[in-house]
Amino acid sequence: MVSLVLFTLFTCLLRLPLITALKYHIDSSCTHRTGVRPSVNEAIYAAQRTWSRMEGYTEDDDIKHILWRLFGIETPDHPLFLHILSVMRRMGEATEIVNEPSQEDLVTRIFCDDDNRWKKSSVTTKKYYFWQTTSDIWIDMTPQFRSVRGGITNYLFSRSTPPDCTNKDKRAVVTLYNSTDEMYNSMTICEPYSRMSGLTLERLAEDYPDEIPLRDNRAPSPKTVFSMIILYHLLNTAEFKNLIQPLPSVYLDWEPCVIMPERMAARNVQNYAYLAMLALLGDYGLTLHYRPDEDEDESEFDSPEEYDDYQDRGTPTFGYLVRTPYYEPGAPWPPRD
Repeated sequence: MVSLVLFTLFTCLLRLPLITALKYHIDSSCTHRTGVRPSVNEAIYAAQRTWSRMEGYTEDDDIKHILWRLFGIETPDHPLFLHILSVMRRMGEATEIVNEPSQEDLVTRIFCDDDNRWKKSSVTTKKYYFWQTTSDIWIDMTPQFRSVRGGITNYLFSRSTPPDCTNKDKRAVVTLYNSTDEMYNSMTICEPYSRMSGLTLERLAEDYPDEIPLRDNRAPSPKTVFSMIILYHLLNTAEFKNLIQPLPSVYLDWEPCVIMPERMAARNVQNYAYLAMLALLGDYGLTLHYRPDEDEDESEFDSPEEYDDYQDRGTPTFGYLVRTPYYEPGAPWPPRD
């Protein structure tokens, strides 16, 4: 006899989506937001470039350096190398569902409605014979995310607090929502960011200084570049939950990402976002430079290997972007197998 607990577990497992490449749909609310699609495209392209450059690891000193700083990887035989490669391939193979998704489609839906699809409702709960409580909930009213069974309307997305775009305290740029069954995701690009354009690395790279530390507020990061913010949230969707798990938002900064232990870095979304960002910046003439402390003579260090002997992976002063003609295309995309 199967217990109720085991039966419930088996039922949940049967409902889990197969691990496949990410599928996404850009909602009609984004139709006239000219900066959204280029940013989504660049987020996916950054993953493709990361995969290509990792495939060309032996010839690419820059990607070697990036992987060492973010994940402690020194050779392609490192246990994490193939894991990271598979994450980037899965993101790079993301496909857009152009037509309106059905209720059965496991699709991450991207909205530009400033969370106006969410409606406030009240729920009354009976705790005792004589005592009832009423609480507010917010429900996503998108037709794809609701169904009627037995005269009862079921909603995939609900929450006990107002949606993030309407929460002035959070001041969200992009927010990601998980469905109650954790099988679906929706993403909202909040105002005024959904109306902005030219927020891709391709556009911004030429405006960065020729040399800038990554801990500088003017430097690119996964929390300031629009396309990389989108990439960060896409890496938090259900398709990646068995591979990487997000840590608190403080780890979005460069220094905590390179200081954290390697086992944490392997499951930290921000490290993957930094990897993709730095891999793509190489295409635009910016590479991660190995640089000693200001008091040291830089000429004493002839290679990243010598510098690594001087400073460990997590030295906070480390991490400078330097403009250079260096370029390594890596392996061709898409993968052949």
